[in-house]
Amino acid sequence: MAENEPQRSGAEYQGLPGRTHQSVIHYSCYGCGLNFGAKAWCTVNVATDPELADLLSRGELNTLTCPACNASCLPNLPLVYHDPQARRFALLLPEAMRHQ
Repeated sequence: MAENEPQRSGAEYQGLPGRTHQSVIHYSCYGCGLNFGAKAWCTVNVATDPELADLLSRGELNTLTCPACNASCLPNLPLVYHDPQARRFALLLPEAMRHQ
């Protein structure tokens, strides 16, 4: 092991911040202006929810549909990506938020 490399216990992180979960958001439709509530994924654990990882890789995770006009939209939301087997824990930011 390299001198600067941290030691690894071998155990995968199973804490609450790395577990898949959703939050309720309020969104304003760009098509008709309707404000509506929806659930959006905040954290995706790809080991426990591989179908969500697939949606994320296709750019379809958190796609919302307006209940009034049926417009599809993808809100600009940060997302925690957790892959315990690959030892990856990352905050993914949409382009619109990367300056913050």
